[in-house]
Amino acid sequence: MEDASKAIVLFYLVGVILLGANADPVEDKQALLDFIAKFHHSRALNWNESSSLCNEWTGITCNEDGSRVISVRLPGVGFQGPIPPNTLSRLSALQVLSLRSNGITGEFPSDLYTLKNLSFLYLQDASNKLVFFDGCNYAFDLEDLLRASAEVLGKGTFGMAYKAILEDATTVVVKRLKEVGAGKRDFEQQMDIVGGIRHENVVELKAYYFSKDEKLMVCDYYARGSVSAMLHAKRGHERVPLDWETRMQIAIGAACGISCIHQANGGKFVHGNIKSSNIFLNPTTGYGCVSDVGLSAVMSALAPPISRAAGYRAPEVTDTRKATQASDVYSFGVVLLELLTGKSPIHTTGGDEIIHLVRWVHSVVREEWTAEVFDVELLRYPNIEEEMVEMLQIAMSCVVRVPDQRPKMDEVVKLLEGVRARDTENRGSTGTSTPQMASTPVAAPPPLES
Repeated sequence: MEDASKAIVLFYLVGVILLGANADPVEDKQALLDFIAKFHHSRALNWNESSSLCNEWTGITCNEDGSRVISVRLPGVGFQGPIPPNTLSRLSALQVLSLRSNGITGEFPSDLYTLKNLSFLYLQDASNKLVFFDGCNYAFDLEDLLRASAEVLGKGTFGMAYKAILEDATTVVVKRLKEVGAGKRDFEQQMDIVGGIRHENVVELKAYYFSKDEKLMVCDYYARGSVSAMLHAKRGHERVPLDWETRMQIAIGAACGISCIHQANGGKFVHGNIKSSNIFLNPTTGYGCVSDVGLSAVMSALAPPISRAAGYRAPEVTDTRKATQASDVYSFGVVLLELLTGKSPIHTTGGDEIIHLVRWVHSVVREEWTAEVFDVELLRYPNIEEEMVEMLQIAMSCVVRVPDQRPKMDEVVKLLEGVRARDTENRGSTGTSTPQMASTPVAAPPPLES
């Protein structure tokens, strides 16, 4: 009985020690809560009494055992006014304090000089200010971006995209815009609309920067790359093809994202640059996500023949700044054709003949060689012929020449979800037989149109 009592006491003491090791530093936490309560800021921070200071609070780093706060980095949070005294000075183990790119005024609090461990202090540079949106938990500024290691991801219609890895291992995509035609006020108004769009199928704009010489946009990094890269990477033994289920999820997710975008700004907002290189996969759901929202309205006009997105552009669009929701639908229809055929919107044959995907699909369907339209990589999947034909019909309705005859994006979403429902039902009831088109005699399609 005595041994049992000792065991209980020992178990209790171990529990207390473990809980103490994992608990937040109470005094440091209260000091930071007092600091944020007394210091006006325009960006929302995820600091609260119930969350873990060391593991969840934006901009906070603790020592290895989680007993003290050693770093506070809050650049560009929108602090205004003097630093409140008797707050940060209570963080006696603090080594790094960075409050740059904020509107800090007044005298430097004398009590901060009592911090003997403080070795890095950076307070005032409002010129290098990234504008962050509410809910963004990133803690860096322009100088951090400039110091980050960068990798070119690609050149798009409106600029270069870079993968940036910051000192704290945060990874983001930075889009460096070229040929911006809008002034600062119009650009900021457009970014405010884009930054306010919150949807799981829209790549969220985290921050932007505007100066005379540089215009930047910052968003999350998607490790799997764009749908364009997935579809058109060099085909061979090592390549993993996109299966039918994934292509359906890309189509439905992107359609939902575009529909959400069209509802912004009182139902008048336009994406303006829909293409497969601007669509990614949501890492949680696997559905398509749309990026580069609303840029066409703030850029200088690009002549269609020289635009990199010419293959996606609706025929009525002669000025890239004047895209419409109907032209977005056309561009999305081209993306659907891309998913179905595996071909780029504009590509060349072996003889360097330029092929426009929409025209080619029209010619093949017109000659009743519909089976020849579909990507050969899809032929391995059973019982999907009916669904592919239905998606082809939706795509063809999106790319009709007359804008008023195209469906709205919310209608496209319902049509695609209908295909998905029938696809699930068919696969559940018909087993794993070979798809009919794979065994249909194949004849040469009609000549490709230029």
